[in-house]
Amino acid sequence: MIEMSSSGAQAAQASQSLGLYFTSRDNDDPFASNFTVDITDPNGVAFLRRLLTIDVNSLFPGHDRGSLILNALGLVTDFAVVAHVREGHYRVIFQSLDTLAWMHQVAKAFDVDFTSPELASALAYGPGIDTLFALEPGRCAQQQLNGHDYFVVRREKSLLIEGSAEAIEALKAIDAVLLDPISAETLSILADEPQALDWANGDVNAEEIGAKAYVDFKDPARMFIGRALTEARMKAARPRHTVILKSHQDNGALWFEDPMQVTIATKEGIVLAKTLRVGLVNESLITRVAIDAAVKADDCVWINGSLQAGVAYSVEEITC
Repeated sequence: MIEMSSSGAQAAQASQSLGLYFTSRDNDDPFASNFTVDITDPNGVAFLRRLLTIDVNSLFPGHDRGSLILNALGLVTDFAVVAHVREGHYRVIFQSLDTLAWMHQVAKAFDVDFTSPELASALAYGPGIDTLFALEPGRCAQQQLNGHDYFVVRREKSLLIEGSAEAIEALKAIDAVLLDPISAETLSILADEPQALDWANGDVNAEEIGAKAYVDFKDPARMFIGRALTEARMKAARPRHTVILKSHQDNGALWFEDPMQVTIATKEGIVLAKTLRVGLVNESLITRVAIDAAVKADDCVWINGSLQAGVAYSVEEITC
């Protein structure tokens, strides 16, 4: 059972040092970012160019990028990290078991085989990630630490680490803050990373969750799943930017006793975003939302529930 009073403190401490979260395939794990497939099939590139919203043709060996998984309507169903391990070998790491079933369906059309290696995984956050494994953002590599082998993916402000169960267990001996699911979610929000709770409360497109950076339209001939509708929506949408907001509600830990949808609105009552994804830094609630680029954070208010639900709290923007 998670102690709310310590979760917010863990997140605050890890944001200034190093935090480690050990993922699990439990259905209760809010991350579940340890579903992994390896693709070495000659038709693998064509398969991935159809499945992913980023183009693996632009991904050099030793590099990685985040990507969305879309359905036929162009709505977000998952977030994935694709790593070009070495020439002809790609690894895709994602959050949802449904994506694995979807990949099997798409693979049949391309006559592609892929494998699912038995790996454990961990996520690392905070400035200490550079001392744990030295990699530049957007790079991936096989690394060794204390006699154990790891596959490490460096994102902008975090590390995704895979290895044998024994190797991942050995990381627990490192001097780091051990994160619970809420403090890990908090660090993921502070890192401005998409996660499953961004789209858990309804059908959303890339623009609505601030994930435009993970969609690549450079090759006009490439037709990934949901491309046409995604491209049309993005062209029609008003520009948005992603903000990380902190609520001035007292005793933010109370929210987790009865979680509810959070509404971010203007002070005039115009709804800007709704989300179920909330973190806790000390006693303050935080969230990551995409709002109209013309709206400033100090023009927003935070409401637990719908616009008519009650108290509106002021917010401030967190600079990461």
